[in-house]
Amino acid sequence: MNNNMKGILATLVVASIGYFLYRKIIVPKSKKVQLIIDKGYYTSGEKNLMSFDDNFINAWYEASKNDAPQFTINNVNYLTKGGRVAK
Repeated sequence: MNNNMKGILATLVVASIGYFLYRKIIVPKSKKVQLIIDKGYYTSGEKNLMSFDDNFINAWYEASKNDAPQFTINNVNYLTKGGRVAK
């Protein structure tokens, strides 16, 4: 196997791993928002929810995925149902 073939093979392996990580580990914001809505944790529409901060959506998504009653971001507790500040 010559150097060109080794380079092509290495590129294919790296590209395959990158694609796997993209498809399985990295979840797009739109899919996170859709899960929150599908589970009934937010009812005011996808467009409105998409305007929320990415870190807030990430924390809310993890809580929704695990059916946790609350999630914390920046030392503030929020209810998973509705996304309001927990009292």
